[in-house]
Amino acid sequence: MVSIWHVAQRDQLRGSLQELHAFDGQGMRHVVAATDSALWLITELTPAACIAFRVAFSPGDLCVQDVTPDASDSAVEIAMSSTIGRQSARISLDPSDGTVSSSTTLWATEDLSVDGWPRDIVADLDDLEGTVHTTQRGLRTGLVHATLAAPVNKSFMYLQDLSQLGDYFDAVHASGKDTVGGEWPELGFALPAGEAPVKAGQPALISSWHVAFADEAPQSPAEMAEQYLALLARLFMHVERPSPEYVDWRKRAEQTRADLGGCDKCWMTVEGKRYLQAYVGDDNHPPESMVQLAVLMPLIERSRWCATDDPLVEELAALVPEFHDDRINSIARWLPPVENMLDGAEPHEFPRLMDSWYQFHPLLNLARLAEERGHDDVRKQFLESLEYVIDVAHHFEYSWPVFYDVDTLEVIKAETEPGKGGELDVPGLYAHVMIQAYELSDDERYLDEAGAALRSMQGKGFELTYQTNNVAFGMLAALKLYHHSGDRQLLELSHVLCACLFDNVGLWSTRYGHARDRASFFGVFPMPTAPYTAAYEQAEVAAACLDYILRAGDDLPESLRVLLPELIRHVTARLDTYYPPCIPDEAIAESPKTGTLLRDLWIPVEDLADGWEQAGTVGQEVYGAGIAFSTVARSYVRVPHSSAQVYCEYPYRVIHADRRTVALHVYGDPRLTCRLRLLPDGGWSGDERVEGSVTGGIEPVAQGRRWRDYMVPAGQDVTVVWMD
Repeated sequence: MVSIWHVAQRDQLRGSLQELHAFDGQGMRHVVAATDSALWLITELTPAACIAFRVAFSPGDLCVQDVTPDASDSAVEIAMSSTIGRQSARISLDPSDGTVSSSTTLWATEDLSVDGWPRDIVADLDDLEGTVHTTQRGLRTGLVHATLAAPVNKSFMYLQDLSQLGDYFDAVHASGKDTVGGEWPELGFALPAGEAPVKAGQPALISSWHVAFADEAPQSPAEMAEQYLALLARLFMHVERPSPEYVDWRKRAEQTRADLGGCDKCWMTVEGKRYLQAYVGDDNHPPESMVQLAVLMPLIERSRWCATDDPLVEELAALVPEFHDDRINSIARWLPPVENMLDGAEPHEFPRLMDSWYQFHPLLNLARLAEERGHDDVRKQFLESLEYVIDVAHHFEYSWPVFYDVDTLEVIKAETEPGKGGELDVPGLYAHVMIQAYELSDDERYLDEAGAALRSMQGKGFELTYQTNNVAFGMLAALKLYHHSGDRQLLELSHVLCACLFDNVGLWSTRYGHARDRASFFGVFPMPTAPYTAAYEQAEVAAACLDYILRAGDDLPESLRVLLPELIRHVTARLDTYYPPCIPDEAIAESPKTGTLLRDLWIPVEDLADGWEQAGTVGQEVYGAGIAFSTVARSYVRVPHSSAQVYCEYPYRVIHADRRTVALHVYGDPRLTCRLRLLPDGGWSGDERVEGSVTGGIEPVAQGRRWRDYMVPAGQDVTVVWMD
């Protein structure tokens, strides 16, 4: 079923058209043409098959007044009059990659509401059939990825650059969420109506889209994922990308460490021992193993980076054995002596109920603890816990439900939604834990378990995502096992999971409402339907992506060389926006769902949602306190025998470091640059020389009293040499 708007637009396009301009590129012809009510870009996919992308629209008449091509004939400016006001559009073709772009501005004749605005893609001009692979959900990237069926067998990705529409959303009090979507053949962006009108006479940018095409129709989830990533990386080069502000994560780590140790509302005392609570001021839930380990491991990372001992490390490490559950001989989610505090206020809050992914997340960090510290007792606790979880995996045949009874394995909740299956990404998390077990024990049985779990995920696509951090660990596990076995199906699975990850990000800035001045580009959403981005999950995803890049090395596909470093760069910067002292008073909730919210505490809130919603409605997450500690450890290089440091926004590998020279390999696409900040802190005098192995000498772009910034092209070795 299609709307009346779609029928009207399609019939006009099938009728008489006023052709105004044409572009030829990448084997396709793009014709700019007008109907009575709209301006269109009509792409001739084959001589007998077209698809139309709308540029401008008026519910009444639209009249083209002027057409002005640029000197290169790769762009055209079009001026129009219409029933609703004057409109101006620019349409262009990038000859290097075949991407077509369009932007449209409206000057309304009077104050207007845009209720019922139609979507802007008509895909059935020639009665074509097609498959929609994915579209925007909530605040995620405003895109459509679709394939036209045989005999056309071509695909496209349309992306509305919602960042550009921030002024419109802010002026009319509208949201950018769920604005791009639809069902075949009625697809694309529908301009949302707001609570206020479009003001007469004021310019309003109401559309800014890009479209990329592919000559293939993917025949499997693996082919679909490869195409999705390639098209998204191509379009990423065309969208507006902010340059992140520098955040002094060393200072944030000090502030968080002081508040974490000194705030009683972060702790609960049980049998004379204090445990971290999940949320500040939450006295209604027992302590969780995940929370202790989620803070402990970043604390260890920071202690190693600082080369100093932190007494809180020993305090938290001593708590881990307390979570061993003798009834199942494995680590428990909740502290066993007080698990009966749970009253079922939430579906997953019963003493003997397990949310499947919670069984493995503590084990993942327990394995890291065993590897980091080398204690036999930690290693023993980890390996002993595996016998139970392997039995559970076999019982469920590597297809975990949402909730089950830890003692009887009775399924409490089988599926996320009817027909959708359970937690389909848990096999990847399980495989990650099994590979960690192999690395600690050299027992091939664990590799067999990892392989069996990952094979259970093959043949699936975007539906694999239950929890985005699980997806990141799964893609890492698949890559690791590929390197061990050489099985290319595992490499393909890792790319499918990468696509699942990027299907849950927002490649735009919510420049309206409370978020108008907030860093929001490249937000990572914790679940496929989550209405907000979450601090802890984003930091964990960024850490897993860093590990993925380092392990993939030169084998990283071109698309991921673009996307993964940029994810790390932007997530690192925007994590700072979760701290209450960084959030304006009017933008933060007074009464969160869980616990209390302390405005001056350097502990992050869990949630940042739409620009019209307040932050911190879920709570202030103590388990997210580690984000500052892990960010310091992965972002700063300490110069040996000096107090000086080097900060790099992009992932890097240290090639060499001594008192006079630091050499890094900076990963990423050479078309993109990142900040390299030199922080002498009294560690050197005089000037430095910065050179790229490809670009040669690099000049500073900004400096302060105790720092100097360079914008470094990625994908090369960068050497800093300090002069006497």
